[in-house]
Amino acid sequence: MIIAEGGSTKLDIVVIDEQNEVRRYSLPGINPFYQSTEEMTSTLKESQIRGERGNALKKVYYYGAGCAFEEQTNAIKECFKQAFQSETVEVESDLLAAARGLFGDEKGIAAILGTGSNSGYYDGERIIDNVSSLGFMLGDEGSGGYLGKHLVSDILKGLTSAELADEFFHEHHTNKEEIMENVYKKPFPNRYLAGFVPFIAKRIENAYVNTLVMNSFRDFFKRNIAHYSIYDTKQISFVGGVAQQFKRELTLVASQYGFIINDVQKSPLERLIDYHIKH
Repeated sequence: MIIAEGGSTKLDIVVIDEQNEVRRYSLPGINPFYQSTEEMTSTLKESQIRGERGNALKKVYYYGAGCAFEEQTNAIKECFKQAFQSETVEVESDLLAAARGLFGDEKGIAAILGTGSNSGYYDGERIIDNVSSLGFMLGDEGSGGYLGKHLVSDILKGLTSAELADEFFHEHHTNKEEIMENVYKKPFPNRYLAGFVPFIAKRIENAYVNTLVMNSFRDFFKRNIAHYSIYDTKQISFVGGVAQQFKRELTLVASQYGFIINDVQKSPLERLIDYHIKH
């Protein structure tokens, strides 16, 4: 079987054969909100995975961003069937991947802070409550795309120090015109803006940068996580590179809202392998 997990930035795939031997692949991310079925299929066909043999490609468990609606789910199914001739393709959200990876068969609040963001209450089997992330344009609070968007906006509006702005333009060899083109004309603006997270991380002790990160996480808790208080739990677990990179700041903000962070994983994939082998 294939287990595929990812978002707009990258797609991690494991192929598990009949002896439970695992082979791993890393591909560029795919997202049915930003790409056509043909574009996503091309990404899969260009990978080395097509060289796999036997029944390993017959069943696919796909967890990814942009799979909340039937049209997008069907697009993902079609691209795997075309690329690998897979007979069964089960498509689930990246949020369910996070929940199964973090909790297995237990219940809890699962959250994603990566290129995008999301959260939900997991009952040990399914996500039973979800405050919609609303995607890059309307939500994704606390995510890499959200952080990058606010950083770039502040720099271009002259709201940061001149020194920070100079460092940004010098380090990324860019200018206003190039930024505007990447955000408004090219695909994956969220991925582009999330690419500035390393710049932010290196300067986390800078007062402006620290406030930017803390306020982004406050937005995430205020506009998303506070809703789950109805489940009488104050414990939450995270997956995603942003959550891992800024664990200290995230923990501080969580405590301000009365939550305790139990676990932070960069990716749920390793535990998803165990989950599907057991189930």
